[in-house]
Amino acid sequence: MIEVLETNLNNSILPNKNSKVPPFKRVKNAFLTNFTLTECQNIVPFFLIILIVSIGMVNVSCGELTTTQNKSSSALLLQIALRKQQLASPTQERLNQMQSMGMQTGNISMQRIYIYLAQQLTAGQQNELASIGITIYANSWIPPVANHPNGFILADMPVDKLDALIAKNYVISLDTAETRSEPQSLNPS
Repeated sequence: MIEVLETNLNNSILPNKNSKVPPFKRVKNAFLTNFTLTECQNIVPFFLIILIVSIGMVNVSCGELTTTQNKSSSALLLQIALRKQQLASPTQERLNQMQSMGMQTGNISMQRIYIYLAQQLTAGQQNELASIGITIYANSWIPPVANHPNGFILADMPVDKLDALIAKNYVISLDTAETRSEPQSLNPS
């Protein structure tokens, strides 16, 4: 049965010098002539289940990415990815790249960040963050002002705690505090 099916499909799909039927029609005709209605009806539920599961998986993964991307700057995500790669497989080249970006490389597992908030952290929130390993520099709090509706505070975060920090409803966004600043010359050379 399989050999007959392969022969029929090959004869229907493969180019024929004398055939004026386009390839996509040859494929369609091959399937229509070689599969009965009952066989097609048996296959359809299987493909429907695969389609539904695939859509569900894409939906879930996109939701996770969106939350992380909405609350984290791209620079922070890049630096955390570099740190994780360096922890997993250290290279001098990557370390040099990190240093040239202004990243602190004394403790690769920690990332210095700015946490943007609508209001200053309460003592309970500070304790909650401390319990997951985040060090808050309370004296660094900059409150919101007219043109900037969110305040921010400096913190050190273990690189594996990004998702836990993002999940906090009082955290509006996160950004890296590790950048290289260079003077802006008023007199270009």
